Amino acid sequence: MSEGILQLPDKQAYEIFDQGVLDLQHDRVEDLEGLVVKGDTLRRVAEQLGIDAAGLEQTVLVYNACEGKHDTFGRNVTSRLAPPFYGIKVTVALYHTQGGIRVTANAQVLRADGSVIPKLYAGGGVAAGVSGDGMDGYLPGNGQLASLGLGFIAGRHAAQSLAGKS
Repeated sequence: MSEGILQLPDKQAYEIFDQGVLDLQHDRVEDLEGLVVKGDTLRRVAEQLGIDAAGLEQTVLVYNACEGKHDTFGRNVTSRLAPPFYGIKVTVALYHTQGGIRVTANAQVLRADGSVIPKLYAGGGVAAGVSGDGMDGYLPGNGQLASLGLGFIAGRHAAQSLAGKS
């Protein structure tokens, strides 16, 4: 949804959820004290967030009508949102490097001149990956792929180097 949020005038959106979602994420939400609003009605949540109450009520009405089906975003709606309701303003951010430093096929870090820096490996968000250097090429999971894949390759290559096999 990042691309869609970036197309909005203020490049921000609002997440609305209920007690069931809060219970699943409680340890994470505690750190957001003062950012998450709560209300017994959607109107109260909308007022606290400064958004259109009628629009929020209509959106949740349409979402709740999709229970047992897919909503307009293709999400499987397993249960209706019910009071108390919560809301938070969100925006978009990539939380890892899109691009990163250049590495060999063995995950060895390269200098600007293209030569290998001995005994230095990189993977995950720090290394250039298959997504390219911007959000346009990003696919969910590629950060984990670079972490797992390059981590495995780096570990294997480092072990072989120590054993004198590379």
